Amino acid sequence: MAMEAEEEGAKKLSEVNFENLPPNYHNESNMETRIGNKTVQTHQEIDKVTDNKTGSTVFSETVITSIKDGENKRNHECIIDEDCETGKYCQFSAFEYKCQLCKTQYTVLNVLV
Repeated sequence: MAMEAEEEGAKKLSEVNFENLPPNYHNESNMETRIGNKTVQTHQEIDKVTDNKTGSTVFSETVITSIKDGENKRNHECIIDEDCETGKYCQFSAFEYKCQLCKTQYTVLNVLV
């Protein structure tokens, strides 16, 4: 349910019709959504730049999302696997990135005699 709320919020942010914007446009917006004891903060930047000589247009949309727990601390134990110690991997769940223990893998060798 929480994942659906975040996805729905992201959809609302990204519904931008760049064709209807003026030739040169810049906008920044911030949104906070409370889900349980977590706060999802989303920062969005939209840019449209048109070259007056060539008429070429560059569109850009940047969305940055961060999650804070009830004490207003960001939960960034890891971002990629390399942020974790040996034998662990970075997993995203319940709006948090956490280092999780890798499962032991056993290799079975078939020896032909």
